[in-house]
Amino acid sequence: MTDPVEENELQAFITSTLTAVMNGIADAQPEASVRSAFGTGEFKYSAPESVAFDVAVTAKHSGTARS
Repeated sequence: MTDPVEENELQAFITSTLTAVMNGIADAQPEASVRSAFGTGEFKYSAPESVAFDVAVTAKHSGTARS
């Protein structure tokens, strides 16, 4: 059975991390444009509709246990 405290901590970590990534993308969007070499305008970055993430977790045995 999964410890609900540890599950909530992981959920909070993932939520805050993905929120920070999305905010970073939003902050970068105004700067993510390039002018056409042919003078036909400016091309802006368009965020994708969906993004897939791979998550890797590394665990280290600390020698102590929570009760």
